[in-house]
Amino acid sequence: NGHARENITKRNGHNGVTVFTFPEWLEPHRDVWDAWIEARTKAKHPPTEWAKSLAVIKLEGLRDEGHNVRSLIAEAAFHNWQSFYVRDKEAR
Repeated sequence: NGHARENITKRNGHNGVTVFTFPEWLEPHRDVWDAWIEARTKAKHPPTEWAKSLAVIKLEGLRDEGHNVRSLIAEAAFHNWQSFYVRDKEAR
């Protein structure tokens, strides 16, 4: 939904820094999200605040298509992927 997306990031007026706000709908999956962030950081590709916001938007779209968000994040963490991908045989 468009309103939720507007609240994911906010630009700080004086220095233009993007501040990421973890969305409420994703809260039950924070453990796998944190594992994904940790995997990316250990692989020397930590996501920026803006990249986290884009990742949430992507996950929101995949969720709306009926995909299992928890599985997508867990698989991305396991494979050290920088984004989320739907595999051909991914169960919904």
